[in-house]
Amino acid sequence: MWTIAGAIIAVGGVLIGAYVTNFVAEDYRKFRQKIIIAAGLAGELESHALALPLIRNALLALLEASRTGQKIIFPSKFDVPTDPIYEKVVGDFGLLGRHLTRDIVFTYQNIRAFRVTFSTVTEAGAEMPPEMLQGALESCLMSLSRAEEKATPLLAELSTITQENYRLRLGRIRIEIIERDRV
Repeated sequence: MWTIAGAIIAVGGVLIGAYVTNFVAEDYRKFRQKIIIAAGLAGELESHALALPLIRNALLALLEASRTGQKIIFPSKFDVPTDPIYEKVVGDFGLLGRHLTRDIVFTYQNIRAFRVTFSTVTEAGAEMPPEMLQGALESCLMSLSRAEEKATPLLAELSTITQENYRLRLGRIRIEIIERDRV
């Protein structure tokens, strides 16, 4: 009888150990994924940040040229660039938390707004009335400013995440039942 009880206890222990190991492994996998996402986005945003002063200066020069009536020759086509890391990991932003997700999406969408507006400027800028061209260039500058404003603290937060060490989270399971008023 004791032999069977010992075997049952051993099998139970193995099952519990496997169950716990599975949860710990999944937690660690999510932790590593979070670090990789943060590092990738930080690198992509830093590369955009390096180009920002050059782009801003070029936009200001175009705006000044338009205001003074100078003829501006635009490139024949500007293909809207993509953000490969952002597009690849957008489905996993939940690992970074809702606050960072909101800031990441806000920053990238303002970068996108700049790109789309600038693409329109390069395609139709030569035919645009000066006021419309100036408005589009000012819109480009505003989109870049909004992106930069969010990106600066965002880069610091993403860099902090990349430095985190793994800690096993031993949280408590909490079940909350909200009872509605009974009629």
